[in-house]
Amino acid sequence: MTESQVLSALKPSQPLAVGFFQQVLKSQRLSHAYLLKSQPVVAAPLITALAQSLFCPNGGCGACSTCLSVAHESWPDLHFVRTAPEAKSPILKLAQIKKLIEQVTLPPLQSKVQIFVIEHAENMNAESGNALLKTLEEPVSSSLLILVSPYPARVLPTLRSRSQQVALQVGHSPSSADSNPENADLWSWEQLEAIINVEGQLSLYRYLEGLTRPVLVLQMQLWQKACWQRLRGHLQKKPSVSLLRRAQAYLSLFEQTLETLSVYGNTKLALEFFCGDFVRLRRQQSERRNLSGSAASV
Repeated sequence: MTESQVLSALKPSQPLAVGFFQQVLKSQRLSHAYLLKSQPVVAAPLITALAQSLFCPNGGCGACSTCLSVAHESWPDLHFVRTAPEAKSPILKLAQIKKLIEQVTLPPLQSKVQIFVIEHAENMNAESGNALLKTLEEPVSSSLLILVSPYPARVLPTLRSRSQQVALQVGHSPSSADSNPENADLWSWEQLEAIINVEGQLSLYRYLEGLTRPVLVLQMQLWQKACWQRLRGHLQKKPSVSLLRRAQAYLSLFEQTLETLSVYGNTKLALEFFCGDFVRLRRQQSERRNLSGSAASV
């Protein structure tokens, strides 16, 4: 198998995990299930690279239409199970796991294997975990399950024992600005707007994770205001239905994040949703600009 370019590019940040999967791919001994010990946002680049390596006709080039679809989470044989942003509880629902189990039994649509990623696997309750157990006990050769959890000890023991565990490195040493966020400069809207890929998504998460709750709320409010000012300017110049929808999507994301921070208090989960959803919005906008040839922002 051709060595994956996308995996090799990640080796400086995740040398042990990347080296492990490079050896797995070289020997063609892919396990049926892995448990990545990490926050989902930290594991995202590795999961993307692994999926590209398995789906790409060139073994993970990072530039073909298949690799781009994987990066956009739109490849039909790549599935994610995650808590909905609007959910009042982080618990993964039994219905989500049952849907995964049904999909596992189906053949892949465009690849030799399907990949199922369960984010925050520690948030499966006993009922959901037991439902998934049979799938791990009787694996389907055309399916790969990836459980991701920053708290692997909270994942049901029966699931842990049937998954090969791989620890990821955080790879981030907090600076003095991270340690004292009140004294640090907040990011501008332009800095946020420049985030369009999984690497940028990770740096955004790390920045936000280092802020205290009051500063985090202030940062979100400043971005929300700057975003609205930029969108309002575009709407005044050239109003359109598509721009109104885009404005609603961005502003709803800020409102939803601020509400989650204030009502539910699950900061890490709120930040993961914000970073992931924002990058998806930026990618969609980038694709629209490429199609139209327009250089407009937001």
